Amino acid sequence: MTYDQLENNEEFMQKLSNKEKGSGAIVETKLGQGITKNEDDAINGKVPVYLDDGRKVLCSIEKIKVIGFYD
Repeated sequence: MTYDQLENNEEFMQKLSNKEKGSGAIVETKLGQGITKNEDDAINGKVPVYLDDGRKVLCSIEKIKVIGFYD
């Protein structure tokens, strides 16, 4: 999904607004696959992404591809 599609996706927006601990999105970035956590706030307009290799990086929302969700 592109960012524009995500903005208009009711399920995605509902999940993002859910600040429940332990939930978030499974994402793909150019650095690899990882997760975002709904309880994390954006930092300078970027989203913290926890990559599968253990690194934590900040990514612009436009450069993240959401491939799923977890609870």
